[in-house]
Amino acid sequence: MVTTIPYAIDASGRHRARRRTLLVALAIGLLVAGTMLATRSVAQSPDAFRGQLLYEQTCTDCHAESVHGRKQRKATSFEDIRHYVARWSKAAGKQWTDDEVHTVVVYLNERYYKYPCPMPLCKRESAALPVIPR
Repeated sequence: MVTTIPYAIDASGRHRARRRTLLVALAIGLLVAGTMLATRSVAQSPDAFRGQLLYEQTCTDCHAESVHGRKQRKATSFEDIRHYVARWSKAAGKQWTDDEVHTVVVYLNERYYKYPCPMPLCKRESAALPVIPR
C-alpha cells in the first residue's frame, strides 16, 4: 500500500501540471486572438478591412495619416475620396479595379472622413456603419 500512495500523488501532480499547461496555452491563445481583434475596429466593414490592406501596402509609402487628418482637406465628400484614390493609385502604378478603389475609399471614409456613403456605391450595408473610435 505504501507504493500506491507515491504513485497516486505523482499521477495527480502530473494531471495538475497538464491542466496548468493547457490553461496557460488557452490564455496565450486568447491573448493573441484579442490582440488581433483589437487592431481591427469593431464596426469595420469587410470592404474597409480589405481596403486597409491595400492602402497600407501602397499608399503609406508616399504619405502618412496626417494627409487625412489635416483641417484643410481636399476631399470634402465620399466621391472626392474616390476621385483621389483612383487618381493616386494610377500615379503609384497600380491597376486597381473599381472594387479595389471602392474598398480603399470605404476604409479611408470609415477611418478618417466619416462622410455619408451614397447607397448606389455601397455594396454592403455594413459599409455605412458608424465607426467606433479605437
